[in-house]
Amino acid sequence: GPAYRDAATVRDRDRTRGEVLAGLGWRLTRVWSTDWARAPEREAERLVEALVSGGVAPPPVPQEPEAKKARSRRKRRDGLPEAEPWRITPPSKRRTRKAFSEDSPEIPRIATAIVSYEGPIHPDDVARRVADTWDLRLTAKVREAIDTAVELVVEEGKADLRDGFLWPPGKTDQPIRRPAPGAGPRPIERVCDVEIASGLRMVLAVDLRLPEEALVKAVARILGHRRPKDEVLDRISVVVAALATDGELRRGERFVSIEEE
Repeated sequence: GPAYRDAATVRDRDRTRGEVLAGLGWRLTRVWSTDWARAPEREAERLVEALVSGGVAPPPVPQEPEAKKARSRRKRRDGLPEAEPWRITPPSKRRTRKAFSEDSPEIPRIATAIVSYEGPIHPDDVARRVADTWDLRLTAKVREAIDTAVELVVEEGKADLRDGFLWPPGKTDQPIRRPAPGAGPRPIERVCDVEIASGLRMVLAVDLRLPEEALVKAVARILGHRRPKDEVLDRISVVVAALATDGELRRGERFVSIEEE
């Protein structure tokens, strides 16, 4: 800005101000305007990584209203509705195993950032992400330390624990997510009912009505289960039954459809 431009010397512009802010506890990450103009996505990812490494949760990605998404939704080549991929938290600064301490304040900070970025997320996935930060095996002792930190995060209101999943505070809905690029499907027990229900609604918004078996398999395939096992199909079927009980879906003799209001 003008103040930066009007500084008398390069030292004043690029060094002195940074030293003053660092002395006040700031952690600076510099982005050059030319780098931003040439590769804005790369620079944005670098800023997110800096936030996460400092234990600050990046802002959530704005979600389109469900009705608008349903109108604009398109099918993929395999005939399934397009879903957003799972967004894995950008890796924070790696710590050494020797630096790990069971009472480190970094554990709850990193756990909070993971829940904010990926939630709703299963506690097992949070534990694995946190352990990876220190390149640790997830032993019983390490898991206990992480679970204790997660309990503190929930007690402080930085995450909500609902139906066995960790949610960002105030968040209540979650569109279905396909696997992250290069990753396999999540175990079905690590996908919350709310996300499965969103997948059922999304498929029916496109196809209007389907035989229950076809509907269940379509949701399983969106989640990355190309040849879904019985436990995957059974779990999705339980959610179909719950939505039908709540009056949101109509289960006919041959087809399942969204209940008209």
